[in-house]
Amino acid sequence: MKYFIRDFTKRDTNQVIKIYQNEFARQPWNEKWTYEAVKEDIEFCKNQKYPKILVAEKNYEIVGFCWGYQLPMDKFQFLKGKIKEPAGYGDELAVKDEYKRNYVGETLTLDLINFFRGNEMRQFILRTLTTTNAYPLCKKLGFKDIGRLDPNDTYENRVYLTKDL
Repeated sequence: MKYFIRDFTKRDTNQVIKIYQNEFARQPWNEKWTYEAVKEDIEFCKNQKYPKILVAEKNYEIVGFCWGYQLPMDKFQFLKGKIKEPAGYGDELAVKDEYKRNYVGETLTLDLINFFRGNEMRQFILRTLTTTNAYPLCKKLGFKDIGRLDPNDTYENRVYLTKDL
């Protein structure tokens, strides 16, 4: 399956939001996201230090995306002393169901990691549920599980993972 990774553009917004809404409405997330809420999340990313939004495209169709930015320590005080700063943060990753198992998520993640490596981040941080496909992928890519650290997290099995850059 041929697809390519490129930077997000404004014209990708509707397709990315639709994937976001569909994928996070499924198990284990069961989250209902409005169009405006996802758009706000994208804008939040764009307004951080070192923002990066990537899409995977096949035949003019967006089949997956990811985004991240330099980890804002003021929002992640519970990570203080547990990570190497500055760190890149992989905030969101989603791939259309029919394109999973085609290395789309892996390729997006690796490209985001390389972006942060090129911007002199010392570590890459992300969080996921141990029950998702993303968890074994991260372990395969050399991430270390540093545990459930957010005291306000409502998901029992959400953990933070790190990878030295």
